[in-house]
Amino acid sequence: MYAYMCVYQRPLLNCRLRVLLATSAAASAPQARLAAMAWAGKVFSSSDVPTRLVCLTGAADERSEVRQLGLYTLLLLPILYGV
Repeated sequence: MYAYMCVYQRPLLNCRLRVLLATSAAASAPQARLAAMAWAGKVFSSSDVPTRLVCLTGAADERSEVRQLGLYTLLLLPILYGV
């Protein structure tokens, strides 16, 4: 909750966090990509355009865990799999 309030109130921090998430989503380490999907879904709204772009990157990932979390954050997983 506190992280969301800080991001909402501070545009520079918001921008830095988005850059960090985008960089992590494109990293070669699967743990970094998975962490980017998890944080993107918790810190930003699913209707936020840069967040959706990060999650689209994760939805096309080769690892199933990253792909599922990206789809879940995009709110497509419940539609596709009936979850």
